[in-house]
Amino acid sequence: MTCRCFNSIRTCCHRAILNVVTNAIDACEKREAARVEITVEWVAGDRLVHIVVADNGEGIAEEDIQRIFSVFESKKGSRGTGLGLPVSQKIMRETRRRHPRR
Repeated sequence: MTCRCFNSIRTCCHRAILNVVTNAIDACEKREAARVEITVEWVAGDRLVHIVVADNGEGIAEEDIQRIFSVFESKKGSRGTGLGLPVSQKIMRETRRRHPRR
């Protein structure tokens, strides 16, 4: 699978990040004081952007951790396709491959 999100790497990355943020929001839906934090850091010397998405949701069960990037793995029932994280991972890998650090 290659990143063919319309016409740009920017669009692909946006899609991947949005998916992770959406997952964080979904994980918090049962929390009264839900919190999702997005931290962005530009590392100029390495030409990297670090994006961290953190939430205080229910978390991922220990037995599920090793499968979160497997296609069609979802705990969302009919709301989830099990494609979000695997596709997001693929987009990030392809972006890194096409635009390696210089």
